[in-house]
Amino acid sequence: MSRCLAFTNALNRSRSCRRRCNSEEAAALAPGVTREDRQADGSHPTIQVPPRRRSCVTQRMTAIELKLRSTLQKSWWSGVSGPARQEIQEALDLLLNFDIDDVVGRADSTCSSGTPTRGSNWTNGRHSHDPLASLLDEGAEEKESDEDLVPLAKTMTENRRWLVQTFTQADIHAAAGHEAGLAHSSIHEEDEEGEEGEDDLGPVMTQVSSVHRYTAQELDACLLNMLSPPDAVPLLRRVGQFDFDTLAFYDLAAINRKPLQYLGAHLLQSNNLVRALANHGMLEAVPAGKFQGCLLRFLGKIDELYRPEIVYHNGAHAADVVATMEWFLRSEYMRTQISTLDHLMSTVAAAVHDVGHPGRNNLFLTKTMAPLAVTYNDKSILENMHCATTFEAMQADPATNWFSLLPGKHESAELGHAHDLQQYVRRGLIDMVLGTDMALHAEHVRKIEGFVEEQQEEALEVATPRKPSSKQEALEKKLLLLHSMLHAADISNPCKPHSIMMRWTEMVCMEFWEQGDEERSLGVEISPLCDRDTGRKTVPKGQIGFINFVVRPFFQPIAELIPEVQVAVEELAKNRAFWEEKDSEQAGFETLFPKAPVVRALANS
Repeated sequence: MSRCLAFTNALNRSRSCRRRCNSEEAAALAPGVTREDRQADGSHPTIQVPPRRRSCVTQRMTAIELKLRSTLQKSWWSGVSGPARQEIQEALDLLLNFDIDDVVGRADSTCSSGTPTRGSNWTNGRHSHDPLASLLDEGAEEKESDEDLVPLAKTMTENRRWLVQTFTQADIHAAAGHEAGLAHSSIHEEDEEGEEGEDDLGPVMTQVSSVHRYTAQELDACLLNMLSPPDAVPLLRRVGQFDFDTLAFYDLAAINRKPLQYLGAHLLQSNNLVRALANHGMLEAVPAGKFQGCLLRFLGKIDELYRPEIVYHNGAHAADVVATMEWFLRSEYMRTQISTLDHLMSTVAAAVHDVGHPGRNNLFLTKTMAPLAVTYNDKSILENMHCATTFEAMQADPATNWFSLLPGKHESAELGHAHDLQQYVRRGLIDMVLGTDMALHAEHVRKIEGFVEEQQEEALEVATPRKPSSKQEALEKKLLLLHSMLHAADISNPCKPHSIMMRWTEMVCMEFWEQGDEERSLGVEISPLCDRDTGRKTVPKGQIGFINFVVRPFFQPIAELIPEVQVAVEELAKNRAFWEEKDSEQAGFETLFPKAPVVRALANS
């Protein structure tokens, strides 16, 4: 009975809303069939809609009313039969995909692509507000192929492309490239039996000949040989675990300050990333070994571009974000969401996300009108620089340019048409790196909360979860997930086991205070948390605030989406309790970090 009441209320709501729509259009619902006729008659005549005469709002409202009325006429309250259950579900689907309140007052707007779709929480319903969003409907051209539109059919594709590319932020090439990798698993793809002798490894580092053709087994042996320093092997076995100690790995003499190159080689081998791309035909124009060699040389170049004199934002931090990103990507949920290409792209994005960092934040660069701030107009200054540096490095040295070896047009056997993988990877790298701008944190929290809520609602629905309405929406969903994981990895230090967390805290405090020292010398206002004099006394308060207002609000919804992240949330709670205890003790920097270089220097002075 409660279900009957719910449908009745929905019916009344839909009728009330439609009466507020344009009366002329309401009168044109069907030639010769009035609203009164339809209500008096138990049958539901087919409505013939004249071209261009009825708005998509009226069309959707009519569909809802007819479906609900048909359902409510059945005697299902005494026992729901199979067909009745199906019709109820169809009515639910219509309602769930239509936000009535959102379209009231806009009933006369034209919607060439047909019916509007429910705006996703994580995109703030943008598609339902934006008429141009209808152009992203892949079926729009076919729906507009009425007889009176035939002369425009030949130019429709070009017109739609121009409108979308000029007046929206949609990236149709990247969206299509993203689609090409959807069918491919991302982690631990097994080699097909009998596939040997096809991978030309090329010059990987300095140890490999560019002439010999290597089998898959020889390729693995070569990579393992690169990771042969005895001290590195036990640590690398922990890669993909949340407690991987990046700083211990970075400090190994055998690594020689190239953590990204060695870590990247390990991940390529353990996840079979390059070989999987080759098996899926994504490297058909170039030997897999050449691609892999370029990629590893690229990571070595990125290692060199990180400045070792920077206390925190150096190669060690980049390697830690790579390792933490790997932990996220190995979760059960992310395995089902990403492709092999996504996995590779995410690893590279984590590696380059702070490349060339000067040890000063965006606020400092803006206040001092630094050349970078002028170049990027005070908008995501460092993040834009990281992206530009990444692609400039590849353009300057072809031996590192793995990006150019990706096919510009990939013929997908599964989808039957070509896709631009370069455009997708470039869009993905830029989106993820720009997403690490801390000024966007509040927006990230809001979007991930909305996304998680939507996922939970779909999991509770009887119907099949709503699929993205367009390739562009699928792309945006994927990039939201990836840049959220990268941002989480970037701020994950307070979630790490206590001893690891303490080392990162010491390093970030020292970098902040170096910035504050320079700001004081320049006579500009000292940025928050950058005053050495006050900061040495308030380290616990700063960490508690960072946990409560930044890290915890972001990690909690992610843990709802990815159960494996709960271990990070629990570790975060332990570390917060530690800082609260130290705050009550009024512990200063010298007490917390007695072995820090700055403390030792003070003690010896």
